[in-house]
Amino acid sequence: MNRNTTSAMKQIKLIVVAALFTAASFQIHAQSWEAYPQGAFIPYDLGVHPAGRVAYAAGREPIPGQTFWPSKVRRGDANGTSWQDVSLPIGCDYADRVAVAPDGTVYLAGSEGRGTVAAGRVWSSIDGGISWISIFATATGGQGARDIQVDAQGNVFIATSKIVSTSKGSTRHLVTYKGTPDSGAPAGINWTVADDYLAAGQQSLIPNTLTLRPVGSAQPAEIWIAGSVTDGRTYSPVIRRSLDGGSTWATVSTWTVPSGYNFASGSWKVVAAADVNGIAYAAANYVKKVGKITESHCLTYRSVNGGASWTLVDDVVAPSSAPNGAVADALGGIFITGGGMTRISVDGGASWLNAGISGGTHAAADLVGNVFVGGSTTEGVIYKLPAPMP
Repeated sequence: MNRNTTSAMKQIKLIVVAALFTAASFQIHAQSWEAYPQGAFIPYDLGVHPAGRVAYAAGREPIPGQTFWPSKVRRGDANGTSWQDVSLPIGCDYADRVAVAPDGTVYLAGSEGRGTVAAGRVWSSIDGGISWISIFATATGGQGARDIQVDAQGNVFIATSKIVSTSKGSTRHLVTYKGTPDSGAPAGINWTVADDYLAAGQQSLIPNTLTLRPVGSAQPAEIWIAGSVTDGRTYSPVIRRSLDGGSTWATVSTWTVPSGYNFASGSWKVVAAADVNGIAYAAANYVKKVGKITESHCLTYRSVNGGASWTLVDDVVAPSSAPNGAVADALGGIFITGGGMTRISVDGGASWLNAGISGGTHAAADLVGNVFVGGSTTEGVIYKLPAPMP
């Protein structure tokens, strides 16, 4: 690892040699990983402008001896190389997910309040995080806005859940909202329910990630939402996907799990994404007994037919907190992150390697070819894999 001090940026820029990349990856990304230390700030999620230019990180800053860590949002100017704090929306207790629209509007998903009285909130900023307005709210007691993304047309998609009371108790549905830019609507966004789903016999469905396939502005968004579902006794992964910008939805088929593996009970650790070539990936946390030891594994599956069938392509021992994020870049690569792990494939899922970085939490990619990964080791860090030089 080489260290270069860039005084103009007043940050330490660490050039991390990704020695574990395959030759194919170097053909795609000739550059090495760059690392931008963030001190005590731990980036939980990243959002980048589709044309590069600027990136944002939402996360927390631990305070010794305290269980409630205040949220922070940071902006990475100069195409994500110079980072500084920006303001936090009034009333925001947790800032969990962030996304950036083509026009530069920043969307922050989080919550107001804590515990059972927390309500999900989404705020937007048109001035780079200096000021914010509230544009969306969920009922208290739910899971809030679990993830947020913006497509090439500027439509906003939110994955959340809602509690529905019945004569036999209550159930928790996965609800996907679509926000269409509308100058005549409150806060300039017209919200509609794109998907309200809970399969028969299920009691609760909690989303974990919402991702969009990197496609051009002329195509409708391809949306993948991953989470976990329970019937009150057992848990299992579930994935919903839309190939037409949220107009129609389908639940993808389940995959074959190797003998001896069990889905981690109560885990939300399921992620899904599709790459530029239309190949879909799903990863989930499983456990298996090895003698007297219970190992945690991240199993990644690939589908070439929109989720109708799946093939296991990667099995790696991973922390129980992984996977937590999935992103496809503009060059055909796929990145699975979480719990300090960053797994990469650049050949359509045929082979996988660990990135030469530490502490991966979440990843984001623009349409130019830059990839960002948030991390936490002895301090917070934001890694950047630059797009190939023109």
